[in-house]
Amino acid sequence: MSRFEEGIEVLRRCWTEDDVTFHGKRFSLAHVRVTPRPVQQPHPPIWIGAASSDAVKRAARIGDGWMTDPLQKLSAIANRAALYQEWCAKRGRTPHILMLREAWVSDSREQAIAEYGLAVVMTHRYYRRGGGYYIDVQTPEELTLDRIGLDRLIIGSPADCIQQIQAWQQATGAEFFALRFSHAEGPPHAQVLRAIERFGKAVLPHVR
Repeated sequence: MSRFEEGIEVLRRCWTEDDVTFHGKRFSLAHVRVTPRPVQQPHPPIWIGAASSDAVKRAARIGDGWMTDPLQKLSAIANRAALYQEWCAKRGRTPHILMLREAWVSDSREQAIAEYGLAVVMTHRYYRRGGGYYIDVQTPEELTLDRIGLDRLIIGSPADCIQQIQAWQQATGAEFFALRFSHAEGPPHAQVLRAIERFGKAVLPHVR
């Protein structure tokens, strides 16, 4: 953790100071000057990804915004959002939340599941093999779309996706959404592009 936190401090100082000298546990710099300087002032926002309660508190303490994980259900993310907002308030910071979700839009919920469901399952099994999952299953193969739960995803018809995004936003206060349409197991690239185009035309105008 010290490497991560020192790295954030070094970034901020190098983006905002002309002559940086830093001697920490992990990094040591002497008279460093970074050019060109960032156009954004005072610097580009630093988004901190966090899933656990302690990590969310750290995001509030050292980050400019919090990026959620894509795995937890709405109820869990909403609890983390409340914690993040509480810790931001304690430090006089403005909370900013980016919601990371997996998404697919099609003619209907059933059609979206048929096109996208297997790819999501395979990705979540990968997460389970790496230990980063929140469902009590013994093996990755036990994970099915029913076990994962559709309420973790933004998926269905355009109307479904609009309703789901609004529900996530209202429950968490998220200002931004980063949506993943493509997985290692699919869908095919051409189909992904069509879904992204449809999402942009049929969903985004209603949730901006």
